[in-house]
Amino acid sequence: MRAERLAEKKEHIEKKRQVRSLAQMVESKLLEDLSSCITAESVRATFACGDTLDCSGELESRATVDSGTLPATHTKSRQALPPVDIRFGASGEGVTLSFPHHAADSAEFQRLLTACQPASFGRGTQEVLDEKYRKAGKLDRTSFATTFCPYEAGIVDVVGQLLLPQATQDENSRSIRAELYKLNVYSAPSGKFKAHVDTPRSETQVGSLVVCLPLSHEGGQLVVRHAGNEIEFDWSDSGNEKKPSRISWAAFYSDCEHEVLEVTSGHRLTLTYNLYSIRGLGHLAGETAVLDASSLPLYQPLRQALESPGFLRQGRILAIWLTHSYPHTSTMVDLLPSALKGADMALYEAFRALNLWCKVVPVMESSYSRFYDDDRNVYLAGSKFMPFNECKNRSGNLDPEEGIRFGSEIPSRKTTWLNSQAQGGDQQAQMAYMTYGNEPGIAIHYSRAAMLVRIPPYLKRPEAERPKKFYEGIDGYDSDDEYDSYHEYDSYPI
Repeated sequence: MRAERLAEKKEHIEKKRQVRSLAQMVESKLLEDLSSCITAESVRATFACGDTLDCSGELESRATVDSGTLPATHTKSRQALPPVDIRFGASGEGVTLSFPHHAADSAEFQRLLTACQPASFGRGTQEVLDEKYRKAGKLDRTSFATTFCPYEAGIVDVVGQLLLPQATQDENSRSIRAELYKLNVYSAPSGKFKAHVDTPRSETQVGSLVVCLPLSHEGGQLVVRHAGNEIEFDWSDSGNEKKPSRISWAAFYSDCEHEVLEVTSGHRLTLTYNLYSIRGLGHLAGETAVLDASSLPLYQPLRQALESPGFLRQGRILAIWLTHSYPHTSTMVDLLPSALKGADMALYEAFRALNLWCKVVPVMESSYSRFYDDDRNVYLAGSKFMPFNECKNRSGNLDPEEGIRFGSEIPSRKTTWLNSQAQGGDQQAQMAYMTYGNEPGIAIHYSRAAMLVRIPPYLKRPEAERPKKFYEGIDGYDSDDEYDSYHEYDSYPI
């Protein structure tokens, strides 16, 4: 009898183990699919956008496409922009150029070329002049005036919708502020700017806007790259279908690599604007539609996963390294999440739309990671973004106790990372302090920006319950996990 009971118990345990194994397989598959979606979105997410505008002053007809199930093309008319004036020169002796009416061989345009200074570029903290790397002329914004306004042209609203879309409008809503920076002329032969990443002019700068005025030229394509993808904007006569009254523009994030290919004929004249993220709606009419959250690429996979009983049934924390670079250790520490870009922004808005508790934080790797025999990394998450901090008289190990000022350890048994550090943005120096041993030295610890998302237990998901502490109620205990013993960090508050 006893042997039969033992056999039944053994059979019951085996069935339970098989069920648990099946549940783990389902959960692993859902996490794998979600991770793949995040990786795919980081690759295909919008990092640059552009369009053309007519500045003939006449009524313009443009073909548009409905967004219904069966696309239907129709013609929509709108008033074209007036010609663009550029005025430059000393007071009382100024010259006004009007585009598209002035030709490159006019006396007025030749005076513009004479007024331009050689354009330099930034290398570290220095301004460098090297025509092998960049050959162009420039006028600083204090040296000219223009009638062109990117707000009135509708460009700023379009850029805000495409590069900073958001699913909600509240006190934390963001918009774009465009600030005129320079006028540049790239002339044949060999006008160019080799591949580079712009030096941000402010911690709030999120990108750049380049407006190409209608002037005959060939070559000079703007090529923008990010995460292995490339977009080319061709504003030459060939690329612009020989329409002399077209204004072309492109906007892109500040951490994108870009270059201006060689101008082979004519002159390429552009106005450059710095784009800054600001709080507030910022729309001219105040009636710009809010983005439908369900249209975000990551929304549907996330919603379907949350509705599945096999997806993190006991609850868990999902962690994602942000894919773009941000000045998260600067003095402007309140930027995030307001200044999120591209795939980072889309992911954050999708989590918010699903009413999940989401936090963007700085994360550092602890020195104690090297003491484990396995590949486990011990991460410390800050409760908020902080400027770079110089600490004195501290030991060389940044362990959980020493990291209290920065934050607390992220308990690994309750957290799943959905991408690797290699897929994240740049790391930045977070803190430095003196070390003492045989010889004194300086230790520097770096942080990266990451997103932590609380997935509630399955039975509590409809309630969208927000506990007092981030990890509260998340059952991550695994009796088979030998190094899972940091109970003091079970309720990590962020």
